[in-house]
Amino acid sequence: MSVSQRTLLHYIGAVIILTIYGSRVCPFMDGLSVAALLFYLAVGYGAAFIARELGYQTICRRRREDRLTCQLRLDVMLFLALALLFTVVQMGVFGFPIESAAKLSTGVLGLGFFITVDLWLFGQEKLAEEIAEDGQRWRLRENYLPMKVKYILFAFSALVVMLIMLSLLIIKDVVWLVEHRAEYTQFQLISGVIVEFAFMGTVFGAYGYVIIRGYAHHLQLFLDEQVRVLSYVGEGNLSERVTVMSHDEFGHIARKTNHSLAELETKDSEIANTRDATILGLASLAEARDNETGAHIQRTQHYVKTLALQLRTQPRYLRELDDATIELMYKSAPLHDAGKVGIPDHILLKPGKLTDEEFEIMKQHPSIGSQAIKVAEKALGTESSFLAMAREISEFHHEKWDGSGYPYGLKGGHIPLSARLMAVADVYDALISKRVYKPAFSHDKAKDIIVEGRGSHFDPLIVQAFLECEGDFKSIAATYKDPD
Repeated sequence: MSVSQRTLLHYIGAVIILTIYGSRVCPFMDGLSVAALLFYLAVGYGAAFIARELGYQTICRRRREDRLTCQLRLDVMLFLALALLFTVVQMGVFGFPIESAAKLSTGVLGLGFFITVDLWLFGQEKLAEEIAEDGQRWRLRENYLPMKVKYILFAFSALVVMLIMLSLLIIKDVVWLVEHRAEYTQFQLISGVIVEFAFMGTVFGAYGYVIIRGYAHHLQLFLDEQVRVLSYVGEGNLSERVTVMSHDEFGHIARKTNHSLAELETKDSEIANTRDATILGLASLAEARDNETGAHIQRTQHYVKTLALQLRTQPRYLRELDDATIELMYKSAPLHDAGKVGIPDHILLKPGKLTDEEFEIMKQHPSIGSQAIKVAEKALGTESSFLAMAREISEFHHEKWDGSGYPYGLKGGHIPLSARLMAVADVYDALISKRVYKPAFSHDKAKDIIVEGRGSHFDPLIVQAFLECEGDFKSIAATYKDPD
């Protein structure tokens, strides 16, 4: 429902209510037929509706930050003008006395008060939806009317309106009872009064319910928006912001929430950057002892990410390889050979083939790296998805699909997916890189060796993913090539 449609419904309701009210409360109005009174009120409210539409669409709607204030002023002015118009017409055209005209005008202003408040609340709701849809932010005013004051003003004003209108009804009924007590039975007199009070009570109750519901809905919108953003924060996403919907306490709470989230996002980014730099530094130390270069770390990082993205195109891995998991693999990959720092130099740097005894020692480096990361996890005291992923890659990336790998001889799907991805990335990079004990192989030769290891060394599906993105592997190798 649009603001215009809600306004039209209110005005139609006001015409019906005032037709009944005018014929019952205003002593001279009963001289008019119901149809004439209905037509008289409909013309007045119809003109007011047209004037409101013109004013709202041409002035208020264009000024987003002041729209509600503009709308409030427009409605107040229209109902004042409408009450004045009805007074003038009743006295000038129909010749009714001022007390009769004043009673109808009081009814117009009383209903106008409730209609104005409801349209203001509804306009606030529609404005909030508009802001949420286009994502634009607006500047909050530092000076605003506190919610406590708004509630007090509304409660006091509503009480005054009800007291005035009920007082007019009571006065009219007392006069009517005195004048007609001889014409009707006691039951008829009492029934007539009860019906009128029931009608007024129903009108006040209905408008009160609508306005209270509007306030509650406004509060619910704010709470839902806070919960929505906090749910993202709980998932680690600090980039979401609360939509600032109003110039009040809720708007300022939203602004302060956004300010706090921005600070947290900055600090989180600093921590993440520091972590990444530290990881690269530690990984570079391990690679430096192995006569590797920092480019190996970068290449294997990107290989793993490329493989994961390609593997995700297969339905069975769509949920497992979400963006957060792939990014975690990418960040953790540099620590895959961190355990090499625990291997003696005469074995790690040996240019020739290792003896069986030396190879057994070399095979300890996945466990050494895993234990080192476990120490970090224990010191942290809480679960860390990053450290868990780094430990997983470090500990299992030398396992083979057929169970002939080390350190545990895991087989098939028992090997973590991250380690299976790293196995292909690490072997490919070792094959295309120059070592003291071998020359650099071409991409095609490295590809043939990996394809040959499908189902024995490597996960067949990951090998297939490798073949589908081998062009990306070649580009990564060219971008992060070793220095001459």
